[in-house]
Order: sequence, then structure tokens, then C-alpha cells
Amino acid sequence: MLAARLPCLMHVAPIRNALGIEAKCLSCRDGSERFHRFKVGASDEGDSPFQQLAGSLNARSSAVGNLVIDSFLLNYPNNYTQKLKAPLPLVAPRQVPRAIDYIQAHPEDRSSPEFLASLSAVSVRALQYSFLLFVGQSSSEYQRALRLQKAREDLDQNRNLSAKAIAEKWGFASQSAFTQSLKKAFGVTPSQARKGS
Repeated sequence: MLAARLPCLMHVAPIRNALGIEAKCLSCRDGSERFHRFKVGASDEGDSPFQQLAGSLNARSSAVGNLVIDSFLLNYPNNYTQKLKAPLPLVAPRQVPRAIDYIQAHPEDRSSPEFLASLSAVSVRALQYSFLLFVGQSSSEYQRALRLQKAREDLDQNRNLSAKAIAEKWGFASQSAFTQSLKKAFGVTPSQARKGS
């Protein structure tokens, strides 16, 4: 039962090695060691008093049985403790890469959250939540940061374009707004950025 529940907690295929619980953690308060040498593998299924208790709880309510088993596996050191305590890798839902791909391909556009959400047929709320969770900023903030990066590259590479023309090209409302945004993001004004390159 423990061995069967372990893959659910680790989000992996069935485990290959027997589950071994450290004996010192299973000593009772009175000094006895009832669960000493507690091992669970395919051949041990249901042999221990703990597994019998979990099995009877599971027969009445699988949620309660799973709660007892999960608590035991997560709180008593065993040969899978490190894997159980490791954070799960996060995989961005499809709407985030689609929106990022579109934004990267069209950095000069100001794409609305509604438009970006429609690319993946999700709600605006789902897109914004996913963006915040996986990118760390909203889609609008991401677009602004990308436009600022592109504007900074233009300042460095296109000396024939004025700061005002670059601000207009990358969709900033005014040269003043562009200057403030650039200073906040990079710590330099457009003229300082040009002198530094």
C-alpha cells in the first residue's frame, strides 16, 4: 500500500526499489521498536501493522487512508525522502509559450491581453494568471520590458535615429515617458546610454 501510494506523491511511474524507513525514527516512546527493520516492497505488501491500519482506513474512506499513508511517507525519513521533498518542476501551460512567441515575433505591437488569450482560446484571467506564475510578470509588463530592450538595442546600434524616433518606433507615448522607463529599467537616460556605448 505504501509502495503503491509513493508514485502518486512523486508523480512518477511505479517505484523500482523497495521503500526503506529508517529504523531509528520508528522507535516508540517507551523504548520498544515495534517497526524496527520496516521495509515495504512488492513482497511486503500488507505485512506490517501500519499497513493493516492504513488498509482498514482505506476500505472505509480512501481519502482518510491516503492521508495517513501520505503523512507517514512525507514525515518519516526514508530512502525516497529527498525525491518527495524536492519541488515539482513547473511546466507552463500552452497559452504562455504561444503568447510569448507572438510577442517576440511582433515586439513593436501592443497586443491586448484579450488578443493574446484568443490565440490559445483561453480566458484573459487564465492567461494573466499563467503569465504571472511562469514568467513573473503580466503580459503587458513583459511586452513593455521587451520593447524597452529593443529600444535600448536601437540606441546602441542606430546612432542616426533620434531618441524621440526610437520612442515612437517602440510605442512609447512620449520621449519623456521613454526616458523615465529607460532610466527605471537600465539606470540610464537615452543620452547616457548612447555615450556609454
